[in-house]
Amino acid sequence: MQGMTTSIFRRETADIDSELARRTLSQDLNRHAAVVLEGRSTDIESTDTKTVAEALARSKKEPPPSSAADDASHERLVKVARMTEIEDLQAPRSLPYAPLCIKDPREYFDSQQANALRPLGSNDGRKARSCSLSTDDAFRHLMDQISSVKMNCPVVQSDVALKVLNELNEGISRSRRLNLKNPQDSLLGRLPHRTRDELMDHWTAIQELLRHFWSSYPITTAVLSNKVQRLKEAMTQIYQKLQDIKESAQPDVRHEISQLVKPMTQALDAAFYHDQQQKSSKAGTGSKPNGF
Repeated sequence: MQGMTTSIFRRETADIDSELARRTLSQDLNRHAAVVLEGRSTDIESTDTKTVAEALARSKKEPPPSSAADDASHERLVKVARMTEIEDLQAPRSLPYAPLCIKDPREYFDSQQANALRPLGSNDGRKARSCSLSTDDAFRHLMDQISSVKMNCPVVQSDVALKVLNELNEGISRSRRLNLKNPQDSLLGRLPHRTRDELMDHWTAIQELLRHFWSSYPITTAVLSNKVQRLKEAMTQIYQKLQDIKESAQPDVRHEISQLVKPMTQALDAAFYHDQQQKSSKAGTGSKPNGF
């Protein structure tokens, strides 16, 4: 019985000591937190958090000094209060700024350009470069820059360039003369409206069919082969219609219609000839037609 009482007493004593230790630790933590939140002053030499916390609490409760003798203490308290401010809880401070006053926008942007060119070593940013060049000056400057490249070979041969230029000038002059003349004097102007519209429709269809025809080569799949076959059938139908228009035309306009139909039939003949050549080459090599 006595041993049990001793055991209970020891356990109660241990519980009291543990509770006291926890209370003391909690108080120390609270005091330390207060010191951390309030800040540390260089005037307080003590390193004991309890002493510092009590000193801060007394400084808050003490009324401001009313006599001249307490001026030093008052200044010390003011200094402590100023140094214990929490920066995160303060109002945002307005940063100093320089007012922007631009009298002449061109002067402002010229100075900015000079500052940008300063790292590049251009006039050291001291003098703004004048960019007001005439068309002739700009052209001469561009030619000088191109000449400084000094390519080994010319981009275009001079004789070829002259030939192309002459052909273009001749074509432009011819088109201009035709446009300025009476529309009745041109080939299309002398044709009946119905015949002219049919020829224009056939020419548009031929261009579209030929574009798909030539883009299908080389034929490597059955899909492309079927596509070329359908295109050939459509071009054959248009070819026959062109022949019918030429044969059924009136004698006075038959020559003009022949001149308009001739380029169309030549383009179709070239497509048919190419297809025949491809079939002949495949048959001569002994492989399957159209490469599949």
